[in-house]
Amino acid sequence: MERSATELETLARDHATWRVETISDLDTMRRNAWRWLDVERDCVDPDAAFQSFAWCLAWAQTWCSANGPSELAVKFIYRGETLVAILPLAVEQVEGVKLLTMLGHPHTQLANALTRPDHDATDGLLLALAEAELTSGADAIQLSAIPQGSALAKAATRSRRQVLGDPAEHTSFVTWDGMANGEDFLSGTSRTFRRDFARKWRRLRREGKPHFETLDASSYRFSDFVGQALAMKRDWLNANGLAGSGLTRTNTEKFLHALDTHDGTFHPEIDILTLDGAPLAFSINITGNGCRNGWLSSYRLDAARHSPGMLMHHLSIAGAVDAGLSRYEFLGHPTPFKAAMCNGATPLLRYEQALSTKGRVWLDYWSNGLRQIAVKSYRQLRRWTR
Repeated sequence: MERSATELETLARDHATWRVETISDLDTMRRNAWRWLDVERDCVDPDAAFQSFAWCLAWAQTWCSANGPSELAVKFIYRGETLVAILPLAVEQVEGVKLLTMLGHPHTQLANALTRPDHDATDGLLLALAEAELTSGADAIQLSAIPQGSALAKAATRSRRQVLGDPAEHTSFVTWDGMANGEDFLSGTSRTFRRDFARKWRRLRREGKPHFETLDASSYRFSDFVGQALAMKRDWLNANGLAGSGLTRTNTEKFLHALDTHDGTFHPEIDILTLDGAPLAFSINITGNGCRNGWLSSYRLDAARHSPGMLMHHLSIAGAVDAGLSRYEFLGHPTPFKAAMCNGATPLLRYEQALSTKGRVWLDYWSNGLRQIAVKSYRQLRRWTR
């Protein structure tokens, strides 16, 4: 269950060339921005978008300030004098327990680490996980949605901790090898999909002038559109009985407004589909290392007959091809909508372990037990009563 100091000393001795430095406050995180961004620019893993400085700083500024609900536990992992990996962790107060999890929980959609490609950081990550479990004071550790084959997955599967299939199952993504532009992508979809897209696009054009564009966080319009996107998403969540999701968390809009580029590899973007200038659908993305990650999409409920979400995702993928990217990532929780558009998937893992008796009870009887039953029952009840 709980790691002992002796076990940590043994790990440190076995991995003598490695050392771990912990960043536990916002000021220190800001002062080390240049180190973070240096590793980020070297990192080639497209599945590390949610460990980027832009994402983590915005989240930390929102929820890790003095007396906030989260405590920073970011691990800088050195081999000798070289910073080779960053594992952004935090301790969250969740349902009465202290949970050691990824910085950004529950909004972070992929758990991973930033690593330099010329170093195998597995041993360093193992040491960082052990150090965090021993010193964080948490009741349990739970790292969800770890992409199989990632740097963090390699460390997790080599540890003596429990590694499970994640409830989010797998990511869904689309790639387009050999396609020169967005027109090639649209013409390369199935005949049924092409006809469906063309029919819906014509119907939309009969009602006005549609327009699609992608903006990054440096645009003066970014914050306003982010607020509108979140409002549309919350309307959809309420209409579908999902109001208890992480997006209803206080200050989520403040967090999204704080996203900035910071000159890193990964940067925030927003896709907008409008009709006569009025927004119909949005997608907030984190893009870098050749991949556009579609983090949050939303549409106007009264425009559902036009399938604006489907149209917008098609246009966003075509735009990614035009921008020279190589992959569009729909992230976890597969749906028929995603399956129809994607040609690849990455299994997701969960790393978890109780670090106290209280944590064991929470993991066994609530997180992996009664909570799952309660969520399913609530959603079923909402469907029956609509």
